Amino acid sequence: MSEAASPIAETLAAVVKEFLAKGSRFAQTKPVILETLRRLGPHRRDELKTEQAVLRAYYAMFKNGTLHWGYDANNPGPPFFHVADE
Repeated sequence: MSEAASPIAETLAAVVKEFLAKGSRFAQTKPVILETLRRLGPHRRDELKTEQAVLRAYYAMFKNGTLHWGYDANNPGPPFFHVADE
């Protein structure tokens, strides 16, 4: 992933890892996006640009195979997700 070294991608990856450990209630798109934005802080100059950058980084994780839709049989698709081999 080309954004792997960016602060946004690093923050997002940390949130994903932590939220997956908490279970399906947290392994969802909206909670992950909002927590990532919260951790990036109120110092964002252009909030819409930051939000869109977080969304791009999030969806890149699906495109590159880091994340996959669905958490379990009860939550088989979006907004739930899982990481393969974990």
